[in-house]
Amino acid sequence: MHFLRPSVLLAISVLLLLPNASSQLQSPGLFLGHDLGASFTLHHRVDDYAQHIHDAVPQSELINYGETSEGRPLQLLILSSSENLGQLEAIRSQHLDRMNGGHGDKAFDDVAIVWLSYNVHGNEAVCTEAALKVMHQAATSSLTNDGMLDRVILMIDPCLNPDGHDRYASWFNRYASKTPNPNPDAFEHDEPWPGGRSNHYLFDLNRDWAWQKQKESKERSVVYHQWMPHVHCDFHEMGYNSPYYFAPAAEPYHESITDWQREFQVEVGKTTAAAFDKRGELYYTKESFDLLYPSYGDTYPIYNGAIGMTYEQGGSGSAGVLIQTNHGELLSLSNRIENHVESSLKAIETSARLSERLVDEWSNFHERNRTQPIGRFGGYLISVDEANQVRADRLAEFLHGHGIQVEKITQNKKPIKGWEYGIRSERSVVPKSGDLVISSFQTHSGLLDVLFDPDPVLTDSLTYDITTWSVPYAYGLRTFGLSKPLTGERWTPTPIEALSDVSAYGYAFRRHGDGDSKLLSQLLQNGLRLRTNSEPFVLDGIHYERGTTLILRGDQELESDWENELFQGAVDARVELQPLSGGFADAGPDMGSDDIWFVKAPRVAALTGPGVSSLGAGEVWWHFEEELSYPISMLSAEDSDPGDWDSYDVVIMPSGWYGRSDADWMESASTWVREGGKIIALAGALGSFEGENGWGLDSYSDNSKEEIADQRSREERQSDRKAAFSERNRRRAMGIGDGSIYPVKLDVTHPLAWGYSTERYYTLRSNDDRYALLNRGWSVGMIEDGAEAVSGFVGARANRDLEGSMVFGVQPMGRGSIIYLSDNPLFRGFWENGKLLFDNAVFLPMN
Repeated sequence: MHFLRPSVLLAISVLLLLPNASSQLQSPGLFLGHDLGASFTLHHRVDDYAQHIHDAVPQSELINYGETSEGRPLQLLILSSSENLGQLEAIRSQHLDRMNGGHGDKAFDDVAIVWLSYNVHGNEAVCTEAALKVMHQAATSSLTNDGMLDRVILMIDPCLNPDGHDRYASWFNRYASKTPNPNPDAFEHDEPWPGGRSNHYLFDLNRDWAWQKQKESKERSVVYHQWMPHVHCDFHEMGYNSPYYFAPAAEPYHESITDWQREFQVEVGKTTAAAFDKRGELYYTKESFDLLYPSYGDTYPIYNGAIGMTYEQGGSGSAGVLIQTNHGELLSLSNRIENHVESSLKAIETSARLSERLVDEWSNFHERNRTQPIGRFGGYLISVDEANQVRADRLAEFLHGHGIQVEKITQNKKPIKGWEYGIRSERSVVPKSGDLVISSFQTHSGLLDVLFDPDPVLTDSLTYDITTWSVPYAYGLRTFGLSKPLTGERWTPTPIEALSDVSAYGYAFRRHGDGDSKLLSQLLQNGLRLRTNSEPFVLDGIHYERGTTLILRGDQELESDWENELFQGAVDARVELQPLSGGFADAGPDMGSDDIWFVKAPRVAALTGPGVSSLGAGEVWWHFEEELSYPISMLSAEDSDPGDWDSYDVVIMPSGWYGRSDADWMESASTWVREGGKIIALAGALGSFEGENGWGLDSYSDNSKEEIADQRSREERQSDRKAAFSERNRRRAMGIGDGSIYPVKLDVTHPLAWGYSTERYYTLRSNDDRYALLNRGWSVGMIEDGAEAVSGFVGARANRDLEGSMVFGVQPMGRGSIIYLSDNPLFRGFWENGKLLFDNAVFLPMN
């Protein structure tokens, strides 16, 4: 005879005493009307079920923290024991008090906050199905007070990417066989472009945690910082032939990761492994998924003091609800759900068991940040002047979003020593009033020092993503690392005052790439006629560099309200306007000179669809809609022919493979360009033009150099034949060079580079391609002889011939031109200093 344990009897009696709560709680299958694993649940029904849980569990919280670009809600469900739920705000408040140096409340010394995030990649849709089951089990635990959540505040985000999720789920549910078809060749296993992985703008949200360029990331960050969990679990899928993956993670770990963060990963890994072993489920750890790049769902929490962990189930968009693997096994959606539920519960269990240690170590992490930061520098100094003032404001706003405090120097100081980024050596610098300073002795310096890491140390060169991201290079701001921090007053944005009743001859605003691109685009849309100067001039004693935007009264329609539109637009874009008293220059060209060019409103299109990188197409689309608010037509790369481009002035080719670019397509494109069109080719798109007659683009201009490189490659391939099989991954790493940062010399006299105040630009390599300087065009950005990477990993066989190569160039063709941007300045939206290059390419005349 088997007797029920007292705890089980207590749980049953509690259930019987709760007719208005637990009796209402329904399983996901009962509520949704289908068994989990039979199909994919659309997001609105996930929302409905989260609301059902909230209604069924007294004092639970359901936070609507935002919505996606397509209007779908973003929700976070909070569950715990009934006792904890009754004092949820007190727990949160004392938790943040600990973070900021307070003592918290001893009553909650053993209460850990655990955040489970599911489905950041939309077509990894098992994650949301598993979340539904975890929500039900946690709700049951809360209602029965079975002890599982006594030491845990559980936060569940069932779907971080609703737009991508529904793009995939709707497609699969529409085309899936009535009886699941496991044949990998079946249509239901062949997800069409762009797939459901990305969000509305085709961004990878699991690369956006730190940069917060996407709506979902920004809105989630607000609530994340209101709670700052001790543990964050990020649930994914990968290829369906792979077994399950869980922590501990693979090397490299960023050097700032603490011993405790490593130790907990091992603890949760062992606990999860024991559960999987009982079921005979295959898994692996310590491989593939490292902890370096700071914008993942595991690393971002880690650099904020939490335990961040990735979980990967074999499956993803190709798996559907049933798939036959390469091993001949049938992998069902139900099995995939079971694995993610198991690992979720084990993460909760481990967190509860080690809750006191989690609370202590998390508090210690932030105390260490304030007193003994482990980064290379004690603080940072950023030189600020009129040209980069708005850029500095934007950096301060970005850091503030992460809780990082930024200050402004209020008076000039004596010279000090600082390690200068780019130069990579210690130099003397004079801090002046208005400069931006950041102390590493603050609560969130763990993340600060990672974001500002000048060159991350790699314990293993086999990494999952780019190996550098340093914010000073991304923002293009002259930065010094200091041994000791400087102090100032709280940073506030520089106010921009609106002009009024000036009635000047005209107005001017300088080109810096911060707000002025959007203002320029808005003025063009509103029908204002704009000009720009191809040579510097001085007027009213003020010097204006090339590329200044000029709005002259005589160019505008007299009856329009253009002046007020200009004044208000400048304030909104945070751009300073300068009135012009007349057209006679003190020096340089007058306003009627041939050196003063018209800027016309371009009709812009971009190629998209199969054959184009969905991420690259998304970056262009997002930049136009969200940053410039300028119209763009996205054209099918498969169906669009240059012969039909007469309605456009500019056509952008994001990185891609472009299978249609055959001889006829190339001839048609050449004709369109020569008649005045402009093509902007980004990153991989340059491959369509390399070596093609008339386009001016070659890998080498010197046959002898090309032959030397080819001979070297042949010798290396010969050597590789003798290599051991175990060296195969190391050999592959020898050829990795993308994701590193190189100095580029800009020709700032060319329209493509107008607005840059210095010839030195730092590019994040998008690929390992090499291009010769243009023979009959303009190599506006080039890597000089002797230049080497200033940050990031470069394999022994990578980037060896970059010296003297073109990075950015303009090839005139007839009345038009093609612009080559071999490195993508819109990469993930966070390389701020590159956007001016791209916008110049779009809006400014190149010939």
